Amino acid sequence: MRLSRRLASSKAAWVTGGPKIVKLANQAGKPSLSVGPGNAPIYIHKTADVRGAVVDILISKTFDSSVICPAEQTCIIDDEIYDEMIAEFERMGARMLSPEEAAKITEFAFGCGDKVSMDAVGQKAPELAARAGFSVPPGTKILLAPLPSDLDELAEHPLVQEKLMPVLGLVRAPDVVTRDASLAACASGRTRRNRRPPRRFRRGRRRGERRAFVRRGFTQHS
Repeated sequence: MRLSRRLASSKAAWVTGGPKIVKLANQAGKPSLSVGPGNAPIYIHKTADVRGAVVDILISKTFDSSVICPAEQTCIIDDEIYDEMIAEFERMGARMLSPEEAAKITEFAFGCGDKVSMDAVGQKAPELAARAGFSVPPGTKILLAPLPSDLDELAEHPLVQEKLMPVLGLVRAPDVVTRDASLAACASGRTRRNRRPPRRFRRGRRRGERRAFVRRGFTQHS
């Protein structure tokens, strides 16, 4: 009710959140800029400025512990620079998770039903790891989670959706076909709301709004 009164008295509206608030703003009869759920994948081309890309991603993922919707969620990296990207991430304070640690994060954050666990949302990386059942160095900035190379498994994986925590999913793209299919898998995985996910994950998906391509010296959004 309070929000409805604010919309009625305003000359324009700028709202962010889920589909309900966006629908309300669009029906207010005023000029509006409405932004729904986030969950942006990012593609790193083989010609990218690796250090610059890592810096930009870390700034985004560490701001407010990655609870804002524009933060990158899944990072698809060309095979030619994958190892260099990971090394730079680790040099700058990220921690590459083992498959076992990634599974613990997945179960802790998304194994409780249709919603992300509020015990995981907005936690710093060391505290998040501790709550999931393992430890990382105190200064760890974000957690890097390798994702399946199988595209069907990737599309169903909980970590391709909006995570609201400093966890970045990683996909290695050995060729253009795999790169494009991985981006499509991330998108389809986020929009299969009516499809029952694998029992081990028990999670739905949400629609994303942005894709970023990082090349030499700049980031382009579409």
